[in-house]
Amino acid sequence: MSLFRPEAEGIGELNEKLDKVRILSVLDVNSLVEDSVSAKVFGRNSDYYGVGLWILASFINHSCNPNARRLHVGDHMLVHASRDVKAGEEITFAYFDVLSPLSKRKEMSETWGFHCSCRRCKFEEEMCSKQEVKELEIGLERGIDVGSAIFRLEEGMRRWMVRGKGKGYMRASFWAAYSEAYGSEKSMRRWGRRIPAVDIVVDSVAEAVGCDERVLKVFMQTFQRKWP
Repeated sequence: MSLFRPEAEGIGELNEKLDKVRILSVLDVNSLVEDSVSAKVFGRNSDYYGVGLWILASFINHSCNPNARRLHVGDHMLVHASRDVKAGEEITFAYFDVLSPLSKRKEMSETWGFHCSCRRCKFEEEMCSKQEVKELEIGLERGIDVGSAIFRLEEGMRRWMVRGKGKGYMRASFWAAYSEAYGSEKSMRRWGRRIPAVDIVVDSVAEAVGCDERVLKVFMQTFQRKWP
């Protein structure tokens, strides 16, 4: 990296040939892309994004239950906590969308060349071995009623005695179904009394995987519909 520093401009010819393929490979793995959150905060259109290599931030590992987020301000990157962080706890953030099922996250982690073994992934691997969870995933892909899927998942977690963050992990993995159900007046009229209130689900998901603007958006939309 010293080659890219200002004081290196007058060092003359390099003694060795640069391996461009290796450099590009390092950049590809360690560079960070400005996400859509920054664009929304600063009023830019959705097509705006930036890519850069921030040395310190590139050492932060991925976790499917991250405790930090990143925000780009010009050519600076800010890393801030997205939930409570215990003393001595490693700082982690998400390399990809953590509001997705375990199978999808495994596919995405492979593109980064690693296998995620965070607490959440280990927990969900055990849960996904249950036939009912597999059936729910297949059913949602085939378009079953999302309210019914949520009801079955919540009943299953009750029978399996899933508590605390475990519920948040599972709700985050099935967030697409929760989001669709809470966003539909038809679903809420049919299932609203049989599935958890949106604030309960939002709190558990935020505690499990950190705050996400999509989670807050669903909460605010539901709140505004209830209290116009």
